[in-house]
Amino acid sequence: MNKYLPYIVAAFVFIVAFISCSESTVKHEDNRITMTTTINGEIVICIIGTGWTTIDWGDGESERTLLIDPPDLGFIYEYEFSHTYTTANTKTITITANNKVTGLATDRSGVVAALDVTACPSLKYLNCNYEHLTSLNLSKNAALVKLKCIGNRLTGLDISKNTALEELMCYDNQLTILDLSKNTELIELGCQNNQLTSLSVNKSPMLKYLYCQGNRLTSLNVSKCTVLESLHCNDNQLSSLDISENIVLRNLYCQDNNLNAGALNTLFNDLPDRTGKTMGGIDVRNNSGVTQAGYNPTIATAKNWSVID
Repeated sequence: MNKYLPYIVAAFVFIVAFISCSESTVKHEDNRITMTTTINGEIVICIIGTGWTTIDWGDGESERTLLIDPPDLGFIYEYEFSHTYTTANTKTITITANNKVTGLATDRSGVVAALDVTACPSLKYLNCNYEHLTSLNLSKNAALVKLKCIGNRLTGLDISKNTALEELMCYDNQLTILDLSKNTELIELGCQNNQLTSLSVNKSPMLKYLYCQGNRLTSLNVSKCTVLESLHCNDNQLSSLDISENIVLRNLYCQDNNLNAGALNTLFNDLPDRTGKTMGGIDVRNNSGVTQAGYNPTIATAKNWSVID
C-alpha cells in the first residue's frame, strides 16, 4: 500500500488545487468591474475590498494587489491606483477580485465614458462623480449603501433594486424622473440641479438631509420625513410648503420660489419651536410674499429662528 502513497497524495493535491482554482475563478468572475476611457495621460482609480484584486489597464499592462476592507468609506483613498496612457485610443479597464470589491471611486477627471458594475454584487460604495456617463446600470448591486454620481450626463437613474441605499448624491445631471419608492433606508439625498418636475420622498421616512434645489418642482410633500433636519428646496416653483410634521427641522432654504405672504406666514407658524436649542435658520429671499402686506417674519424669530429675507 505504501508504494501507492505518493500517487494518492499527488492526486489529492491536484484535486484540491483544481477545486481551489475553480472557486477562485467563480469568485473572480463574480467581482468584476469594467470601464472605458480614451484618456492620453494619467488615470486614478480607488478601490476597497478584501482579497486579491487585479487591474487590467487595457493596454497590455496590469497590476495585482491585496486589499483590506476599511471600516468605512473615509479610508477609500488609501487604496489608490494610477496608470499613465500614451495613446488616446479607447481602452477597457477591467478590475477583478478573488473575494470582494466593496468600494470604487474614479478620479473625477471626466475621462470615464462607460462603467459596468453589474458583475460586482458586493459593491457597497460607488463614487463616479464628474465623468462622462450617460447611463448607469445598478440592477445587480443590491448591497449598495452609498452612491455618488454627481456631474455626469445621466437622464435616468433606476435605483429600485438598491433598497439598502442610505446616501444618494446624483445632482448636476439631466434627470427628469427619480423614483425613490423602494429606497426606504435613505438618510441623505442630493438631487439638486436636475430637471425634476416632481419628487416623492414619502417612502423614505429616515431622510434627514434633502437637497432638491434647482429643479422644476411645483409641490413637495415631506410630511412622512419626521426626522428631517435640513431641507434645501430653493430655486423651484413652489407656491406652498407644509413642514408641520418636520418637528426636528433646523435649516430651511426655500428662497427663489413662488411663496406669497400667506404661504410664508404659514411656513413660519409651522416651524418647530427651537427655544432653548441651537438657533434655526430659514432663507425666504426672492419670494413675492416678502414684499407683500401682512408678511410677518417675527412669527419665526419668536421661536428662535434666524430669517434671511
